[in-house]
Amino acid sequence: MLKSEPKNLVRDFGNLIDTVFGHSKDNFEKESKNFVREFETLRNNRERENLERCIILTQDAPDKFASGVSSLSRNVDGVLDKLKNSNPKFELLKQELDELKKRKSSIIDPFATERHDYAKEIEQSKIDYDKVIEHKEQELIKEYRVLMEAAVKDAARKVGNSAGISSSSSSSASLGVI
Repeated sequence: MLKSEPKNLVRDFGNLIDTVFGHSKDNFEKESKNFVREFETLRNNRERENLERCIILTQDAPDKFASGVSSLSRNVDGVLDKLKNSNPKFELLKQELDELKKRKSSIIDPFATERHDYAKEIEQSKIDYDKVIEHKEQELIKEYRVLMEAAVKDAARKVGNSAGISSSSSSSASLGVI
């Protein structure tokens, strides 16, 4: 077995790490430089193509702009004429609407008073009906009291008669025993 000192192990491990990462760092720098170079060449070519397209479009732009402006001007003039012609129509419609609003506010409902009177009659009928029901309830309560008093008096008589019969029978029975 090999016996190494910890200092040597750490140094060897450090060299190994430096070698691995140092080598990849150089490669990474080279790859990134190549990537940047390719990107710039592609971008420059693309920018040149875009610039050429813009130059072509701007050379044709004055003609297209002038024809677009004249077309737009004609269309705007046509819209303006239509608007001027439609303005009296809108004024007429506004006047008609105002007249309709005035008529609506001036119209009186011929049945409004009848509906109001009918609603009052219904309320009065409800009040009268409630009074009749209350009166009938009072009459029923009085009649119930009269019936109850009669039933109590009748029951008291029956109890009194049965007590009188039993007391007279008990007194006669007591007389016969002597």
